[in-house]
Amino acid sequence: MTKLPDHYSTLLTPAGSGAIALIRITGRDAMRIVTRVFEPVNQACARKETVNKLSYGWIVQDGEPIDDVIISAQQQANPPFVDISMHAGIRIVERILATLSNAGAPLLAGEQTPAWPIDSLIEQEALTALQQAKSKRGASVALRLWMGLRPHLMQLAENIEEEPESTSQALTQLMRGYAQTCTLLGGISIILVGPPNSGKSTLFNRWLGRSAAIVNDMAGTTRDWITGEIEIDGITVSLIDTAGLHDSEDYLENIAISKGYTMTSHVDGCILVLDSSTSVNQQIAGINLLKNLSIPTVIALNKYDLTSLHDVNESAVNQIDNSTVSTVQCSAATGEGIDPLMQTMLSAVGVYPAKDPGLSLFTQRQIEAAQKILDLLKKTTSHTSDSIIDDLIQPIYPD
Repeated sequence: MTKLPDHYSTLLTPAGSGAIALIRITGRDAMRIVTRVFEPVNQACARKETVNKLSYGWIVQDGEPIDDVIISAQQQANPPFVDISMHAGIRIVERILATLSNAGAPLLAGEQTPAWPIDSLIEQEALTALQQAKSKRGASVALRLWMGLRPHLMQLAENIEEEPESTSQALTQLMRGYAQTCTLLGGISIILVGPPNSGKSTLFNRWLGRSAAIVNDMAGTTRDWITGEIEIDGITVSLIDTAGLHDSEDYLENIAISKGYTMTSHVDGCILVLDSSTSVNQQIAGINLLKNLSIPTVIALNKYDLTSLHDVNESAVNQIDNSTVSTVQCSAATGEGIDPLMQTMLSAVGVYPAKDPGLSLFTQRQIEAAQKILDLLKKTTSHTSDSIIDDLIQPIYPD
């Protein structure tokens, strides 16, 4: 069960410069803590008049004004809280958070930070997912989880002793939607690798709809990996363009090529871009890399509008002892075939076509807790209801 301080501050807006920043101070005596560092412009304003109303003034530190702010106290909430709206300069926010910490409301940060008045860790995790969702579809999924997952689990806990088998099936179903839900919430990453001049950067720019990567006939133009994001059917795809794979005497270029190799172990999928208008011998570095990859991979036979030999198609595939690797003919220059290429890649990763999984678990903590409950159910139904509540839901403010 999560134990929180009696009073704490949370930053509700992303860190960084912006128009407005919002800090929430939560706890029974939140207003008392804020009044230690807040000086209203109207000094005649009594403290009780500030409750449930907006009040304008200054946050001060050792008698020095830090920023002019607007505060709003909600004493009827459970637990009570006070919101402080301020200018969003990074140093301003840091100083106000430090001042509040000294006054008795330390900052909570990370995944365990409850941003709004909530009753359980699982709601908190859903709210964090909602705040960090990368697409409209992801936000919709997170909102559904925030509103529906805890009541659903409470219902399972209530029925588990009388219906252990159906409860086990329901928990298993919640676990099955994990990968799909995580993809819709956080997106996936795809890396583009291949020999120099195979068209990786042109393909990268085509998907982004802008010239993010430099395109040139000279080998070694890309000296570092470049990233960009696109959205496909509500799925956020982070694309990574890398340096061409070949032997080079250039020190910096070799570093860039090495980075490309390293990045393949940190992504969800790989597109190997080959130039189908040239001899297969010129593509051998990329083909050899593919043999060592353990992530879902698709071969893009690029420049198919220029090819006369078309020998890469058969020769490349014949040298790869992996029948699960798909090949797609395309032209990054004209755009032909790039949509089927991305759909094939997303299918290989297991997220296309993306179907909303409904209610599901969506953090590794939840998966581990659910697995423990399933293991316990195989032995007994005793304490399984408590385990759903205490280990999976995890109330933050128990009765």
